[in-house]
Amino acid sequence: LGERMAIGNAVDWTTVGHAIHAAMALAFVDLSRPIAIGDVQRILTGYQLLAHISASALTAQVSSVAEWVSKQWPGCRTLPEWPVEAILPMGQVLNGRIDLLIDAGTHWVLIDHKSNPGARSSWPELANIHGGQLMAYQAAIELATGKPVKEIWLVLPVAGGAIRIEKAPTA
Repeated sequence: LGERMAIGNAVDWTTVGHAIHAAMALAFVDLSRPIAIGDVQRILTGYQLLAHISASALTAQVSSVAEWVSKQWPGCRTLPEWPVEAILPMGQVLNGRIDLLIDAGTHWVLIDHKSNPGARSSWPELANIHGGQLMAYQAAIELATGKPVKEIWLVLPVAGGAIRIEKAPTA
C-alpha cells in the first residue's frame, strides 16, 4: 500500500503511532472528503513530529490506504477508532478500540494500523504478535452484533503494506 515512509531517527515510536492513528481516523470519518496535507501538518505539529515525518508522505500513505479500502469494500461504511468492550467466552474482559471497523452489510472487516517500520521478512512475526488481539476483537464484535467478521487486516503505513490475518486451522 503506497510506499515505505522515511521517519527520522530520533523519534518516539509510540508518538509516531498516535499521530498515524489520528491521520488514519480523520481520513475514514468521511471517505468522500480526501484528507488534506494541512490536516496532516496540524496532526504532526501537535505531536511534535513535523521535523521527523514528511506531511506529504504521510498524506500520500493515508490516501493510499483509503483508496485501497474504497476499492476492496466499495460503498461500505467505515467506522474509525470504534470502541469495543465485551466479556469473552472464557471470562476475559476486553476493553479496546478498533482502529477501523468496516460494515460490509452482511459481515464486518476489522483493520488494525501498526506504525512498525519492519521489513517484509518480519511481517509474519508481526501478524503472530498482534493476531491474538485481533481475534479477541473479532469475538467481541461477533458476540455484540451476531454478524461475522470475515476479514482481519494489519495495515502498515510506515512499511507500505498490509497483512491479512487468518486463524490457524484447528486440529
